[in-house]
Amino acid sequence: GYSNVGTISLIKLVLNNNDLPSYQKDLSLLLKKLVKTDSLKHNSLLQKMNQSSARKLIALLDDFEPTEDKVCEYNNVKGRSFLCLFDYDNAISCFLKWKEAIEAIPEEATDKDSLDKKKRWPYVMFLISDCYLKTKKYDEARKYLDISLGYDHDEKLLSYEAKCELEYLTENYDECIKACEALIEKDDRDYIAYSFMSKACYELDYIKESMV
Repeated sequence: GYSNVGTISLIKLVLNNNDLPSYQKDLSLLLKKLVKTDSLKHNSLLQKMNQSSARKLIALLDDFEPTEDKVCEYNNVKGRSFLCLFDYDNAISCFLKWKEAIEAIPEEATDKDSLDKKKRWPYVMFLISDCYLKTKKYDEARKYLDISLGYDHDEKLLSYEAKCELEYLTENYDECIKACEALIEKDDRDYIAYSFMSKACYELDYIKESMV
């Protein structure tokens, strides 16, 4: 894989419009360098971009038409760039395309690239859910979140956190507390769990419990 420093340097290179012709000729090379990690947290490189950089990267990606084997990587990078701009509608569009590309991989495909892409499917469900959550489309958010929670994946804690937030925002305070307790069982230092548990307890007039 590519080192963290190397990938950050390449992002700066691309976004500063240096040596673009070579990357414009090869989307595969650009995506291979940019996609270091798929997680929104845990030291995600794209999360470090400011809005100006995100706009530049989106404009650059707009010049590419991804080949079939790069649709996942393309929509991964582009969708998460839209997240940096809080543009959830365009982000959802990218993540749905990413989802469809994964689902189009034949079941019998067992090569490493195919298996790596299939592994991301529950995480993509979370990303779609989170975008719907941010745009207050709670029924859609719940549908995709339930799918994400039904699978083991590397970013499942993010799904547990989203569950706490969703139940709180939809005023299901008892369910919010249960979701927070489930999250604390997974990570007893998770700030999101304690935050939403406190808020839910307050709404239910559990004054003592809300002072966590």
